[in-house]
Amino acid sequence: MDATEYRAALKAMRLSQVRAGRWLGISGRTSQGYASGNRPIPHVVALCIRMHLKHGWYACQWEFRPPGWQVPQR
Repeated sequence: MDATEYRAALKAMRLSQVRAGRWLGISGRTSQGYASGNRPIPHVVALCIRMHLKHGWYACQWEFRPPGWQVPQR
C-alpha cells in the first residue's frame, strides 16, 4: 500500500488522517506521515485497512467516544 492508496482508503472509510491514527492506535502525525509518503506503511496496517474496506466498514460517530463515556441509563 502506498500513500495514494492510504489516502483513498481513509476517504472511503470516512476517516481523517488524525482519526485514522487514533483508530489504528498510532499518533496522528504518524498517520499523516503515511498519507504524505514520508513514512513507509507497515504491512500489518495495510492488511487491517484492506480487511475493513473489504467488509464495508466505515467510521461513524459512535466509534470515537471519549474515554469513560457510557450509555446513559434510564
